[in-house]
Amino acid sequence: MDEASNVSVKELLRLGSVGVADKDVTWLRVSMTSDSHICVRERICKKDNEGQLKILSLIGSRYHVQTYPFQPDAAMVAPSDPSNRTTPMLALKIANQFVVVRLGSKGGWRRQFSTTLFDVQHWTWLDQRTIGLVTDKAIFHWLMEEAELPQKVFSRHQRLDYAEITSYKTDSAHQWCALTGLFPESNCIAGETQLFSVDKHISQCIHVHTVLLTSYCFKNNKFPSTILCAASRDVSKSPQGKVHILELGPDIKGNLAPWSYQDTIEFRQLEDRYDFPVSIQVSKMYGLMFVVTKYGHLYICDLESATCLCSAAISSDVVFLATLNSLTQGLIGLNTAGQILAIDLNLHVLVQTAKSHKRTQGVADRLEKYLPLIPVQYLI
Repeated sequence: MDEASNVSVKELLRLGSVGVADKDVTWLRVSMTSDSHICVRERICKKDNEGQLKILSLIGSRYHVQTYPFQPDAAMVAPSDPSNRTTPMLALKIANQFVVVRLGSKGGWRRQFSTTLFDVQHWTWLDQRTIGLVTDKAIFHWLMEEAELPQKVFSRHQRLDYAEITSYKTDSAHQWCALTGLFPESNCIAGETQLFSVDKHISQCIHVHTVLLTSYCFKNNKFPSTILCAASRDVSKSPQGKVHILELGPDIKGNLAPWSYQDTIEFRQLEDRYDFPVSIQVSKMYGLMFVVTKYGHLYICDLESATCLCSAAISSDVVFLATLNSLTQGLIGLNTAGQILAIDLNLHVLVQTAKSHKRTQGVADRLEKYLPLIPVQYLI
């Protein structure tokens, strides 16, 4: 199904308009862990180690920019929490040291925590108080309020020895972990994810390009359960890809037995052999999964069945970051042209699309109840 009218795409801001050069709009220099902040490490001289740090605070359609006259090796603002209105935390990587500061309302900051870990190849915030760190051998969690040093969680699988690590995700309880890497093959970019159970202390590798661990309360269940959402592109069956939704353990009393579903997604052009899924986001409110690909395509799937409801082109440039828009339950995306994009559902159109197919009429009924709750400005 290809229904572009199911979503609307609006440019919120171009990074170039706040002085960010095109050469700095890259995955290694820009970070976005939630819809509230974007960090950009700018080079202002010819030398890579001389520059400045810009932090964009996004509030709906408004934004505020703070500039700091130094450039760390990496920087990332902690994910936002609507229930916690304290000023955000900023993590900085400087050589082998990690420093966490609290941003001040007037542009200053207060140092909070610091630690040291060598050979870190990838790191990310897991929640507002925990940072995940990936070395060439193992994965560590730094619970900064409880431990001075990061604690090892599990060893890195040998299948990821030569992969470029692109993401590390956990569920909210940090009992399920997923480490994802990419590596080139003869005619495509392959993806590999190591799924690790802390409780059972076992790993399993799966051939997928991007994953998300989250919780969701399925129909006929009493309680939310942990689920793995995954997406992949199989070039041998090009232009075909797959989405997977797997309910993970442990079994929860009062819920039905855990299950799994999958569906096929069709990539746009056979010649786009190097297009693949780069991000998965979930709207728990609507029960929808959003799969974004590198070349700017969006697939919207039902969380209850993995059924692909529709697809749309959202960017003509490469999309390298995306996150859930907590206000609209759509997406915020960033592409290599420096566009910060708001990708929102035209929910009334999506309901009609779902109604037009017998397989998804139940999805339409579930979504339809939200129409009276949507502000007029989002009913496009």
